Amino acid sequence: MNYMTMNKHFYLFFLVLLAPSILVANIAQASEPGISNSAPNVVVSIKPIHSLVSAVMKGIGQPLLMIQGHETPHNFKLSPGKAKSLSQADIFFWIGEELESLLNKPIKSLIHHAKVISLIKTPGLSIYPFRKQWHHIDLHDNDDLHNNKDKHLKEHDHSHTSSDPHIWLDPLNAIKLVEDIRDNLITIDNKNILQYKTNAQNLIASLQQLHNDLRHKTKHIMNKPFLVFHDSYQYFEKRYQLTATGSIIFNPESSSSAKRLRDIQTLIKNKNIVCIFSEPQFSPKLVKTVIRGSQVKTGLLDPIGVNLEAGDNLYFTLLNNLYKDLNQCLTSS
Repeated sequence: MNYMTMNKHFYLFFLVLLAPSILVANIAQASEPGISNSAPNVVVSIKPIHSLVSAVMKGIGQPLLMIQGHETPHNFKLSPGKAKSLSQADIFFWIGEELESLLNKPIKSLIHHAKVISLIKTPGLSIYPFRKQWHHIDLHDNDDLHNNKDKHLKEHDHSHTSSDPHIWLDPLNAIKLVEDIRDNLITIDNKNILQYKTNAQNLIASLQQLHNDLRHKTKHIMNKPFLVFHDSYQYFEKRYQLTATGSIIFNPESSSSAKRLRDIQTLIKNKNIVCIFSEPQFSPKLVKTVIRGSQVKTGLLDPIGVNLEAGDNLYFTLLNNLYKDLNQCLTSS
């Protein structure tokens, strides 16, 4: 046997010995959380829903988030990379055109074969309309409002009959969303049906515990009146019987009139408002204008997780932060 033949035989012998180790390593890698050779391409619009979808997909794959960082449904811009991801999706989860209106055209033009799931249509949700009484401040003289009715209706985009899309701020709604997310993922990926069902079951148990904790913790702030920046918290408020009395603006996409700001200042005095909350994605100038000359306190509420890192834990951090921020402002001396 010459030198070349000996080397060839040694190399083949070495590969035979190494093959089982390579196979074991590949199997181990494929079983790591978030790694799956057959994971569907899942795209999600906003962080709170992305968090729920991530938890249901744990150990299978990672959904892609469209509206990231400090973007909101009101200022979102579609990058070429996100457009490509949307066009390649197997399934797309969003709340619906009531919230992410800027995604309407991209969905129609880019998605051709993917399932599009509008979660506001999830069966069993508690759904509320926008609060009509918050579209004007009813104090004592509404002549100006009635005389300018057409102007007001043009100013504010939210329909009086449309549903409030902030459905995720009620943990019991979130349970229904998880069930819908699970069932739709199974329809496109029945190979992972057991994992989806197990993940959803664990997530639902955690959401029920979150609700129980919040119901207990919010009892001592139920009767403390406050104002919010815009009407986006009623699912949280109604679930825990909190006393929100109005909003500074009707719609984040439009401005408030000088008359409305004066009326809010009167409302602060008449209703003994304890705190006014702004939001991190909007300028605090309006809040500062409204509280000028008063002793009312200010706080910060974030309904969408602008400053939170995306992931399966975001939803729980978001809801717990809502309580903490409400509690801190409403109970501070």
